[in-house]
Amino acid sequence: MVAVVSVDRRSLFVICGAAVLLTAAWRMTPPTAPPLYDGLPLTVDPYRYVSPPPGLQHPKPDTFSQTLVTDSGKSPAIAEATDESPAQAQLLAQGDSFALPQGVTMVTVTIAPVDAPAQKPSAGFIDGNVYSFSVSAGSTPLPMKPGAEATVVLRGPPGATGVDVEQFSGTSWAKLTTTPVGAPDTYAANVTVLGDIALVATGEAPSTQASSGGGGAGGDGGGSNAAVIAAIAAGGVIVIVAAAIAGIRARATRGSPPRRAGAPRPPTARGRERPSSPRRKPPRRR
Repeated sequence: MVAVVSVDRRSLFVICGAAVLLTAAWRMTPPTAPPLYDGLPLTVDPYRYVSPPPGLQHPKPDTFSQTLVTDSGKSPAIAEATDESPAQAQLLAQGDSFALPQGVTMVTVTIAPVDAPAQKPSAGFIDGNVYSFSVSAGSTPLPMKPGAEATVVLRGPPGATGVDVEQFSGTSWAKLTTTPVGAPDTYAANVTVLGDIALVATGEAPSTQASSGGGGAGGDGGGSNAAVIAAIAAGGVIVIVAAAIAGIRARATRGSPPRRAGAPRPPTARGRERPSSPRRKPPRRR
């Protein structure tokens, strides 16, 4: 009985792993992409700039804005992103993270690329766009509750090194604790105040991003991101197959199903069919 329980738990863990992997693949693809069973998208958007470097022409970066309903007087959970593939900016926050005025029933989440301020970072250069993050009630920005944090995720142009997430206070840039998220050129940081946030890379800004593969044709960045998506999806298929195998083994340990009427008996340990018991004849009357 103990063996059966351990196998069932492994099956559950494997299935949960598959769900996480496939959800990650789904989140990294645009809403207009075909389902995974129709084939993986092998092209990824090159980086879209507010002010493209010389020689680059791309669509404008996406601006996200959506109104969400509050949850029993509390701010809703937030998991929103811009519409590039993969998204260039994302905002994540747990429910009840923002202080709501009395009577507010809806909040607006906005992620907008903006012009870089005149004040430059003290070390390095802005790698990509500056994004303005806000959660507001009408035209009033909402502050975060004491102790609450939101997570911002930014994707930058490919090839930069020494990248950190930094926030602009209105007068200066402040470096945030930065974590690479696993996808190429993508970094996350926790904040207690929303505002203007960007990736800042070390060194000097290149004169053109085209020569360094900064989204000129999307070749380097697109190929690496497509490989990540393919690997996630392939991993999901593998774990689903493993879950099916584990489930079959779990059923096998519970014993064989009952024999149907009229079916032959299973062979004995010696490999011969069990002989049927001879039927006793009724006694003859004298």
